Amino acid sequence: MRQVFEVRKYYSGMRSIKGWQIGSIVIFLKKVGKADSIIGYGVIKGIETLDNLSGDEKALCQKHGWKVAVRFSDLERLEPPKPLKETTIGEWDVKGRLLHGRTLSNEEIKLILEED
Repeated sequence: MRQVFEVRKYYSGMRSIKGWQIGSIVIFLKKVGKADSIIGYGVIKGIETLDNLSGDEKALCQKHGWKVAVRFSDLERLEPPKPLKETTIGEWDVKGRLLHGRTLSNEEIKLILEED
């Protein structure tokens, strides 16, 4: 995740990122201590496929099995991170890696980011 905030790019192995488009908000999750937590969020600036990446970046993606690079215009790190159990996501049946790529409505995103 450090790389996302430093380079403003997220590399993913997902073949299609349904619902992700320029202007979409992506919420970043990470295990903090023993709890899955929201560590930040960002606004998508662009999505690049392997064909659109430079040679070195394309080679890096192929090495790791990544299919796309998501560029961000705005990034916000949450300090302190917000444990998922304190949000509506904590009530969902899916946990951990199964949350990867899940599409949220604008109302869900707003509610999650505003919850205390």
